[in-house]
Amino acid sequence: MLETRPTTRRLARIASYAESHSLRETAIRFKIVDPEGRPSKGLVAWIKKGWIPHTPSCRQRCGLPPMPKRKMIRPVTINQMLNLPIQDTPPEILAWQLENREEMR
Repeated sequence: MLETRPTTRRLARIASYAESHSLRETAIRFKIVDPEGRPSKGLVAWIKKGWIPHTPSCRQRCGLPPMPKRKMIRPVTINQMLNLPIQDTPPEILAWQLENREEMR
């Protein structure tokens, strides 16, 4: 799943900071905690390897926003395509209209 730019930037900053500092220092600096509220070296180690948390509770503990919502795209019906202007109408629909033009009247 695609992440937002601020999320990927934060994860990249955490991973690069963890390269030159200890996991504990990184967890304290970026406020990455375990369920009990202590700094989590394990989560930092996973993020350092390139892991992206997906569960809401884990994202919250890492200081990340919730996952972005997926937008469902409604399919276009034939009737909606028939109401399009001629220049926007797909060639398949134009051919179908030409074949059935007597029935359309």
